[in-house]
Amino acid sequence: LGPIETWPAPLRHAVALILPSRQPMMVLWGPELLQFYNDAYADLIGPERHPSLGRPAAEVWAEIWPRISQELALVLETGGAIQHTDVCVPFSRDGRLQDLWWTYSYSPIPDADSPNGVGGVFVVVTETTDQALARRAHAESEAHQRLLLETLPHLVWRAVREGEWTWASPQWTAFTGLGDAPSRGMGWLAAVHPDDRDRFEAAWREAPGSGRLSVEHR
Repeated sequence: LGPIETWPAPLRHAVALILPSRQPMMVLWGPELLQFYNDAYADLIGPERHPSLGRPAAEVWAEIWPRISQELALVLETGGAIQHTDVCVPFSRDGRLQDLWWTYSYSPIPDADSPNGVGGVFVVVTETTDQALARRAHAESEAHQRLLLETLPHLVWRAVREGEWTWASPQWTAFTGLGDAPSRGMGWLAAVHPDDRDRFEAAWREAPGSGRLSVEHR
């Protein structure tokens, strides 16, 4: 690209924008999608790919190029933007292949002198691997807990303090004929005799203060 003074103005402005930011950002410029990125982005890509300033993205990201190249080309051709949230994009980092989750966006950088009026692609990235793994662990824990509860010979449900149900077991459904979804919220009261509902609701309201729920109903 030559001396910075000779760079196209849109490229100079885009690079000046990303360099001081603490948000990982990258500019891909020209037909070869030459890379310019800030320190925050360098920390994300690992020693395998940094330093790679000024190198073509296809060369640096050969490992995942089949996955990302079409969308980058689409931004250059159409001038449209693309956004992904919590997407798993595995690649090698710190010497090993890892499942990594990302929220990222591709936006066009306008340039009247470039084909289609787009000189490059503005990339903003946030790694969400920790959050994704935490959600997966939580889901697995809930599934394990539910499996254990569904083997008990009792009617089992989960509710918040005010008595609104968030889950009902198959045992409850088999006994009452009321499914999980209809039982949620206060829907479970449909399985309680109408003459007992007010008393049962009152018992739920008192339970947070007393620390126990004890009521009989039809």
